[in-house]
Amino acid sequence: MANPENMDNNKNTNEKNTNKDVISNLPDHILHEFLVRMPLRNAVRTSVLSREWRDKWKYIQELVLNNDSGFFYRYHDHQLRIYQLLFNHRAQIRNFSLTVPPFMRLSTIDLLILCLSRNHLVCDFTLAPYMMDNYIMPSHFYAFRKLAVVRLSRCTLISPPQFQGFRTLVKIEFQEVQFLPGAFERFISRCPCLESLYLSSKTINMDSLEVAGPSLRIFACHGFVKSIHFKSCPVLAQVTLCTPCYCRQNMVLRSTVASSYQRLLQFTSAGDAPNQFPCLKVLDLSMNLNSTKEFTDAYSFIRHSPNLETLIFRLWQRGWDANVLEMIQEQETPNPYLNQLKKIELHCYSGTFHQTALLKYLLASATGLEYMVIVPASNYKPSVDLRVQTMEYPWASPAARLIVRPPHTQ
Repeated sequence: MANPENMDNNKNTNEKNTNKDVISNLPDHILHEFLVRMPLRNAVRTSVLSREWRDKWKYIQELVLNNDSGFFYRYHDHQLRIYQLLFNHRAQIRNFSLTVPPFMRLSTIDLLILCLSRNHLVCDFTLAPYMMDNYIMPSHFYAFRKLAVVRLSRCTLISPPQFQGFRTLVKIEFQEVQFLPGAFERFISRCPCLESLYLSSKTINMDSLEVAGPSLRIFACHGFVKSIHFKSCPVLAQVTLCTPCYCRQNMVLRSTVASSYQRLLQFTSAGDAPNQFPCLKVLDLSMNLNSTKEFTDAYSFIRHSPNLETLIFRLWQRGWDANVLEMIQEQETPNPYLNQLKKIELHCYSGTFHQTALLKYLLASATGLEYMVIVPASNYKPSVDLRVQTMEYPWASPAARLIVRPPHTQ
């Protein structure tokens, strides 16, 4: 029979354990993770929980100010709330992200960047103006000393003459960011540690783009550029060059701005070196199969990438060019330039004569292929099942696996 005295002691012990504040006794770095993952408004509200929690939010090193943070909920108090936030915050801000709400004054953004550049060692900076004309980044932005990651949207960069570059910058994401002529090249050249560069633009057409970076490994351009010149990119491992959908519907613009991969390859190094992209592993290209120039340029790009493993074609086609079909059919199979490929993806596949010829050529050429991925266009309605039809073609790699993904919805 249980002792009533022991039962009372166990009951008291359980009540003490229940009343114990387990969360407050967690290590500071775990509490920091809790607060960082909360919307900023909720993180600030934890200050009313107890005396111990009063100042904890002031030491988080990541500030995210956007619509989900709950920080901006009235149009007239943006500047006051930012002043209060910066005045009360005590720790060094390492990561900062601001999605500019409607009607925020430009002077408020300028003041915020000034404060961050002077009083904090920001490593990760994100700025996205909301439905605003291109915001001109103030000169204080170029004073960040430890910047490693920068994401900008709908901004204009005009670097001051004394700007020496971001020596620690490793990643750039620019969407609708404008530069003065020649300024982009100077900006990139002063970031010697840059490893990843992402450019996206729906409104800006650039005649030429020069990309130079001894540490650059990843380059992606979603936009409209006449020519891209890769200069001194010895470790470049992944390249994405995609044409936006709106350009595909504008035949005049498309015809005047053709791709020029081959022309840019001629300037990457002296002479006609066959292995100008020795580290390139992934190549993602938007290609018009009705353009002889685009097909030859894409083939030249592949030919200069001896270690390429993944090839992605985002196909589209307008009109008819029999020359392209003849060029595909006349290519050597198996092709030594495609033997190293392990994965091939064909997106927006619609089963045209050109696309079918390209599919047969790739299957018959890639002896080391492991995966063939086909993503049909949304309007593609084949009379014969695509898997059955593809398996009937000659395959240079008997061990390769066919994967047909759901069609594109665009």
